[in-house]
Amino acid sequence: MKIWVKMFLTAVCLSSGLVQAMVQLEHSPICAPTHLGEIGLVHHAKGFHVMQNGVAHEIQNCYVEPMLCERTPFQLIGFLKNGYIFVNQLSDGQFVLRGHCRGLGGGVGGATAGCLIGKFAVHFVGHGLIFIASSMTGPAAPATAAALEATFLPFIEAASNVAAIAVGIAGGVATGPV
Repeated sequence: MKIWVKMFLTAVCLSSGLVQAMVQLEHSPICAPTHLGEIGLVHHAKGFHVMQNGVAHEIQNCYVEPMLCERTPFQLIGFLKNGYIFVNQLSDGQFVLRGHCRGLGGGVGGATAGCLIGKFAVHFVGHGLIFIASSMTGPAAPATAAALEATFLPFIEAASNVAAIAVGIAGGVATGPV
């Protein structure tokens, strides 16, 4: 389902002749707790303002997620096609903005299969190489295998965990939402 965002662009001429764009965001890309009341959000070159029940509150950049701070008003429009901004208020009354992207994911079966495939593929390769190397030592093969397993097992396990996470994420994204 696409989110239609109605935005108003207003050009304000500054004394130096430069044009500053201001974007007023409608409610659909903004999420906020209900106790905050009617919330609106305005973004311009100098930062963000929250409109709460008709009153403008300036938000300091330290309370805005860097991903949002670094965007121009026109880049923000592109971000809001696939994302939203979460507005919250701290106990001291200051507002906090966080950007969230809506992305693919949620394929539980694909994530599980990817996790298992990634983990056991690394174990198979790691222990297989140890078996091949130790079998080349002749009568010392059992001792060599034990020494190599003791030496490399922590590294094989760490690599298998990384592979499980990476391939699990790829599998979850590839299979899409359930």
